Amino acid sequence: MDSQPDFYALLGLNRQATPDEIRKAFFSAAHRLHPDKNITPGETEIFLEVQQAYETLSDPEKRAHYDSQFPPQEETPYPIRQRVLYSRQSLVRLEEPQLVYALLELTPRATEEQIPSPPLNLCLALDCSTSMQGLSMDLVKATAIQLLRRLRPQDVFSVVTFSDRAEALIPATRSPDLPKLEA
Repeated sequence: MDSQPDFYALLGLNRQATPDEIRKAFFSAAHRLHPDKNITPGETEIFLEVQQAYETLSDPEKRAHYDSQFPPQEETPYPIRQRVLYSRQSLVRLEEPQLVYALLELTPRATEEQIPSPPLNLCLALDCSTSMQGLSMDLVKATAIQLLRRLRPQDVFSVVTFSDRAEALIPATRSPDLPKLEA
């Protein structure tokens, strides 16, 4: 795989590209890079690679063989879908500044596709100085207990107290013994 370029990246496509998307990307790149229109040094070589990419990816057998050289692609289900649209698929090498616009669309996944949230690692840092005596401390304790009761078995919980020095009151623990920690 190291000896040949990434044909998908060369055409600005992902590995799930349809034959129509491959054809459109090729014609766009060929139009832009063709030696009759583009005389920039090095662009002819890129044009030849684009042709090779199209010949490989447009033929189902060659594409299957080419794809088999890649490691399996892992699909990580993210809670947000993203799609990026560019004003240009690629840039020609020029000595002047160029401008490319990008539109990023972020949408939440549908409810039937929701994935579980990752485990939390929650550490409460509680101020135990003299300013936190009485009602203030009672409110902090009640809130900490409410947080503790909402934890899931996979969550990690710890408490650090501080005044003039810090102390780990409850070391990081998973599946805590709720009655013991509440006390």
